[in-house]
Amino acid sequence: AVMTPPDTDLKFHMKQESGMYAPRVLVSSGQSIQLQNRFDAMQPDLILRYLPTNNQNLSKIVVKVGSGTLTVNTTLEPGQYVEIMGNVAGVYDCNWNLVRTVNYNISGQYVAAKGNNPVSVVATGNASATFELQLITHGTAITVNK
Repeated sequence: AVMTPPDTDLKFHMKQESGMYAPRVLVSSGQSIQLQNRFDAMQPDLILRYLPTNNQNLSKIVVKVGSGTLTVNTTLEPGQYVEIMGNVAGVYDCNWNLVRTVNYNISGQYVAAKGNNPVSVVATGNASATFELQLITHGTAITVNK
């Protein structure tokens, strides 16, 4: 999946030994971006970092993908991450130590269709909140011959 940031976003990627990279996009509360999903329609996994430059805790985060929403009702401090992979959701500190597991609610069609999908993040507790967002969709596994 490819997220298209606005032109004002910083260009960022994290390269790994295998040449893969983890695309992350800087996004502000209420800002709309695009997720380009090249795979079949699916619920995307999520890694959301509440940037340490923020100065207030959050009490709720709503992520909108397409016509659906994912809501996490939890306190999030600056520098903490929310990670949702499959049915497992947790809040992590800046060193990826699990702080607590959390529940989340999905309403509507929280699905990344094949192609372009509108995405936004809305924060309760800090109207000018900024995040680093990574949405992950999965395709067919690649077979590696020995």
